[in-house]
Amino acid sequence: MLLGEKKGYAGMAFYLFVLAAMTALLLPALLKAGARKEELRLPVLLYHSVTEAETGEYAVTAETLEDDLKALAERGYETVSLAQLMDFVDGKGSLPEKPILLTFDDGAPGFAQNALPVLQKYGMKAVLSVVGGFSSGEMTETEAMDAQTLRELCLYEGIELQSHSFSLHLYGQRHGARRLEGESEADYRALLERDIWAMEVWAKREGLRLLPGFAYPYGQVEPGAEAILKENGFRATMNSEPYVNLLERDPESLYQLGRLNRAGSLTTEEVLDWVEEGYAKESR
Repeated sequence: MLLGEKKGYAGMAFYLFVLAAMTALLLPALLKAGARKEELRLPVLLYHSVTEAETGEYAVTAETLEDDLKALAERGYETVSLAQLMDFVDGKGSLPEKPILLTFDDGAPGFAQNALPVLQKYGMKAVLSVVGGFSSGEMTETEAMDAQTLRELCLYEGIELQSHSFSLHLYGQRHGARRLEGESEADYRALLERDIWAMEVWAKREGLRLLPGFAYPYGQVEPGAEAILKENGFRATMNSEPYVNLLERDPESLYQLGRLNRAGSLTTEEVLDWVEEGYAKESR
């Protein structure tokens, strides 16, 4: 082999070595940058009763709901379903550039008459957080839609159901799903798993499909409950803390979703300000 050819091969080998070294150094950063592109902000709005005229901490009128949805649509926000979110964190499918999730807690009876027509008008989706004890009539503290009404609602595209517990939506000695002072871990686990089982039995009996999401009653989060819910197949949990969420291609990002309680005292502009500020600043 000629001397020039040897130098040429040596130079090529050195070039390939440098290229491999640079690739090894830069690849993690490139992969990380690519992963960042999969991060999305997700604001979640929490509604309760939608009425014809009454407003309050947990009630808005149908007119107010329409003002909210119209403003969201005009600013480019698109509602997503809980099923879409579960697919996204599993690495399947995609989400719109500005997704938003609408939730309606407690199964208040005015939903079908006052909220559904507005949602349909704007082509928007919603997740209903249902309390089995209320909807079955076994608990009479709060009036709620019955199973037949819920079945009929689920025939409409974009309407989903998730658990808001079967019988833990009470604020007495126990605050929602919170663990009592002095209650053993084993006793608390048994309580929560009985409630999960009761909800599953009721939903199956009534022919209702519940997505594996859990909205904590009163937003009262019990840290020990998260592991139990995960072990029992829940893919998402929601509280009532007003922060905008950060979604990634990671199933863990669907736990402890923050939500803004849409009280009747808020204006539509205040709600939109919260949504847009959440996009502009660092989320959890």
